[in-house]
Amino acid sequence: MRLAHLADLHVGYRQFPVRASNGANQREFDVEASVRAALTDVIGRRPDVVLLAGDIFHSVVPPPRAILFLFGELQRLRAALPAARIVMVSGDHDTPRSTESTSILGLYRALGADVVQAGVERVAIGDHLVVTCVPKPWARQAASLEPLAGATNVLLVHGEARAFKGREIEDGALAKPWDYVALGHWHVCQQVGPRAWYAGALDYVSTDPWGELREQAERGVHGKGWLELELPGGVPAFRPVPASRPFLDLGALDMAERSVEQIDAAIAEVVAQAPDGAVARLVVAGVSRVTKHALDHARIAAAKARLLNLKLVFEPPLAEATTPAARGDRLKRLDVLLDEFLGARTLPEDVDRDELRRLGQEYLQPGKAEAEDIEQHVLPQLEEQVPLRLEAASDD
Repeated sequence: MRLAHLADLHVGYRQFPVRASNGANQREFDVEASVRAALTDVIGRRPDVVLLAGDIFHSVVPPPRAILFLFGELQRLRAALPAARIVMVSGDHDTPRSTESTSILGLYRALGADVVQAGVERVAIGDHLVVTCVPKPWARQAASLEPLAGATNVLLVHGEARAFKGREIEDGALAKPWDYVALGHWHVCQQVGPRAWYAGALDYVSTDPWGELREQAERGVHGKGWLELELPGGVPAFRPVPASRPFLDLGALDMAERSVEQIDAAIAEVVAQAPDGAVARLVVAGVSRVTKHALDHARIAAAKARLLNLKLVFEPPLAEATTPAARGDRLKRLDVLLDEFLGARTLPEDVDRDELRRLGQEYLQPGKAEAEDIEQHVLPQLEEQVPLRLEAASDD
């Protein structure tokens, strides 16, 4: 019997304020493309059972677009493979935090899918296969479960099975004589028990894609995908999914004791190496706070314009980051920091630096530093004097 093991689809995932040509959030559209590509590959491999190991959606209340998209894709899967069984469990992203709420996953029973959202449930398939389904809130119960005698047994569970604080699935649970343990929750494909595997996510949908890239490199995993295997006895084969877009860690630049112009040029040179539409990260080390704000952020913005997103991480010089004096410097009064920033900023010729400093300091006086005042009065006047770009980049 041939199985397809997919996990962590995160349909409805959104990130970055960029729209695709169809009006959807670009990353939401990317994730849909990854899911569509994976299911197209699944259809081509013609498995008998399709296992979906949780975190089907990115949120408990997914947007209507996500609900309709997944319904259409599972309907396509059902039409192409009418005899195949679809079995899914809910993950933490699918599970309501309140008993007064319910998950949308039950909708997909209308397509003939076996959906387990609460408790532990065994799903019998054919004469010999039994899938023991454990959704996220019940993952700890995996330790008490036993394979059924005389059957081919699959444990389908969403939860943490790695040696981290908060682990829910103990090694002993995975060491039992299951024919296969299909896991969801961890986003990098890997084996974690004698017959236990995480399939990994189908796209980069976690809060730390850079950590995923490092782990994939360490494990020799090439991108995202799903697992295919024959039971009994088969070893899972990784089926990669074409990347929706490049995710790149551009490494680190050591810019200690470099001029603002040299730092600007180095950032632009490295960013130019990233392909159009990529999501990239670059660490710029050895840059003080004053130097960071003095950079040519218009040039940086132009360099990153080809990318979907560039995350610039500025790290201060070691001395500034670790010495007691430096720690005290980071706790300088706001008026001192503002004065240093405005003193180092490159200004247009028609802007009076002293007047700009005076204006900034005026609004730091007691009673005028409330957030509403700053938002409504300070920033507009400062921006009228000189365009300010306080941060080089942001995640959104």
